[in-house]
Amino acid sequence: MYLFNGLNNTIYMRSKKYSSHGPTTFLKNTYEILNNQSLNSIIRWTEDGGSFVITDIYNFTNSVLPKYFKHKNLSSFIRQLNMYGFSKEKEDESQMLEFTHPLFHRDKKQLLKEIHRKSNEAVGFLKKGEIEDLALRLKRFQSQQVSMETMLECLETQYSQVLEQNQFLISELFQSKQREKEIEMFLQNFTQQTKVGVQSMGIVDQSSLLLDIEPHYPELEGNDEDCENFDEFSND
Repeated sequence: MYLFNGLNNTIYMRSKKYSSHGPTTFLKNTYEILNNQSLNSIIRWTEDGGSFVITDIYNFTNSVLPKYFKHKNLSSFIRQLNMYGFSKEKEDESQMLEFTHPLFHRDKKQLLKEIHRKSNEAVGFLKKGEIEDLALRLKRFQSQQVSMETMLECLETQYSQVLEQNQFLISELFQSKQREKEIEMFLQNFTQQTKVGVQSMGIVDQSSLLLDIEPHYPELEGNDEDCENFDEFSND
């Protein structure tokens, strides 16, 4: 009888402990994550608010978990969900993880304190096949991440090469413009000098022509007899 009463007292004290305190840090952090709008592309409530889905496992593991739970162990997070009575919904081809609990609801935060952690004996751990499947999925995401990083590096290299070629072409264009300007200046100077030279030559020629303007007549040699002969010839 004493043992029975002691057991009842233990159960009563445990239930009183759970009811007098608020939700655990794990539940509060999980609820906070789901209500963070900036993380909706990684983890979010379903439309009815009765469950939540992890849509981006890689970023959830490497970005969200370290910030809220100080680790990057997805299996540990799922194990904690199982210990609080969450169940994993059937997976589809979308590669998302969905979990639900009858007292874990988007619009019923006050029910969080009613969710209690199971004892170690009652915890249903993930099966070995499920853990291996999650590990393979995470490995595939990491491989995709490496491929994307490699592709990004190639694009950055190509961009640097194009930028360098553009700088070279701009330099060549600038030099070509400079040469064109120098040639243009040379032609202008040459034309100006030629014009001045032609004008100066023209002045010299005109002055020489003015000096020789008096006509010259051929001298007639011979005697008056020749003149008479010429007159007779013209009369005939």
